Amino acid sequence: MEEKAYNLNFTFDKNLRDIPENPKEMEFFVLEQKQKLVSVSATLKRVKIMMSIGGYSRMLNKLEEAKEFLSEAMGLIKKHDLELKLWVISGIRLAHVYQWKKDYKISEQMFYNVIKVCESKKEVYTYLHFAFQHLGKLYFDMSKYDIALQNFERALKIRKDIGDKDLIKSTQFAIDLTKEKIKIK
Repeated sequence: MEEKAYNLNFTFDKNLRDIPENPKEMEFFVLEQKQKLVSVSATLKRVKIMMSIGGYSRMLNKLEEAKEFLSEAMGLIKKHDLELKLWVISGIRLAHVYQWKKDYKISEQMFYNVIKVCESKKEVYTYLHFAFQHLGKLYFDMSKYDIALQNFERALKIRKDIGDKDLIKSTQFAIDLTKEKIKIK
């Protein structure tokens, strides 16, 4: 069966939230993934589908659903000792869910756990800039703009070393918004 191509692109608003370009298409994609999950038994494939559902559900502001799928994915990753990168990615996504639910303490602890793993495990060090970027978004959301800026600048340094123009642009956008907030304060 050929999968339909969906517009899953998103932009960031002035609160650094992911805003789907086409929410309806994203909803249809999530629904298709849920239907697909029913017939998939291989653990790794199930985890990847759950991660996708959880990530997009958060963007659609379906936070309980996102939490459910990402939590289950993380449980399976740990239980079956799957790739550490899957745990890191799921951890960042789930921390974001808690952030959007305003469970800031849980979110912050999860981000710090991910950062600690990224800093100590060579195989996931490449995800460190994502962890700093998203921790910055948490602090931005909490109106702790000085700490947010520090984390965005850490992410930017790594992203400049990597040379990914889209990631650099995303971080620069976050830095610019944060500096505006600091000036208003």
